[in-house]
Amino acid sequence: MNKDVIKIMYALQRLGLHWIADQIRDSIHEQEPDVLRTREHRGDDWQIGIALRVLHSYMVELPIAFSHSRERVKTLLGVALHIEDSHDLGDDTIQAVLRFGKVLRQAWPGGSENYDKEFGRNK
Repeated sequence: MNKDVIKIMYALQRLGLHWIADQIRDSIHEQEPDVLRTREHRGDDWQIGIALRVLHSYMVELPIAFSHSRERVKTLLGVALHIEDSHDLGDDTIQAVLRFGKVLRQAWPGGSENYDKEFGRNK
């Protein structure tokens, strides 16, 4: 496995986010046969792409989707959605999520243009 992916997984485990590390590991193992069969990717850079994709899903898309869902419920039902033990996703949190998304975009294998293609962004 790619040494940078191992570092990412280790950091996630130390932060108590072992399920994200597990998702990265499992996703790499699931896609490895296809990568080896197609020989589309050289080396193990494709593993970095998978790791960053998983991080993007959990740490960028999920918080934004949750925030939008809470606002949508409030708009549609006229009541605030309260979830026990949830952290408030205020403007500061959303801004931090967006900054993290920019970091992932910069680190994306093949550059930010490939990131934009992957996630349908036009920046």
